[in-house]
Amino acid sequence: MNPRGMWSSRSRRFKALLLALGHLGGCAKSVVAVKATALPEVVGFVASAEERTTHYARRVYARGSEAITVTLAWFPLDDTKYAEWVRMSTEAYPQATLDVGPAEGNGFYQCHPDQPDRCDLLIQLRCGPHIEIRGVGTALKAQADQLAKALDLAGRVRDCQLRYPATPLP
Repeated sequence: MNPRGMWSSRSRRFKALLLALGHLGGCAKSVVAVKATALPEVVGFVASAEERTTHYARRVYARGSEAITVTLAWFPLDDTKYAEWVRMSTEAYPQATLDVGPAEGNGFYQCHPDQPDRCDLLIQLRCGPHIEIRGVGTALKAQADQLAKALDLAGRVRDCQLRYPATPLP
């Protein structure tokens, strides 16, 4: 099985949701937000150099034969768009336990159909950061959780509340 195609129908639905949400609102803060945020070194992983563009930061974390790509982008959502994200996430995917409350962020797993312990993790923080932790069927859910914890989601929420107080949280 091609590991990149294992979630094809769900991935298409997810991409369609992202496109729809993106067309409803802009990402004007993307340059500032991505430049202000770094993807850290994580104990137990060998990290590649960070790749940055005006729209995202990306780094590959390796451990043994597993390579997990973490992408951080700026994707602010208003109340309606965030509610749609949460609805889609909770209806279709297993939920992740995050270091932030449900009003501040939501995360879900996309797991290999034959190996439910091998999962990607997608996270949307209400105030803007969008994080994708993708092992493309090779990484364990526990590794995705470890990387998410190392990203200090609560600190990222505090940071964007300080930087962008006009982005209120419920």
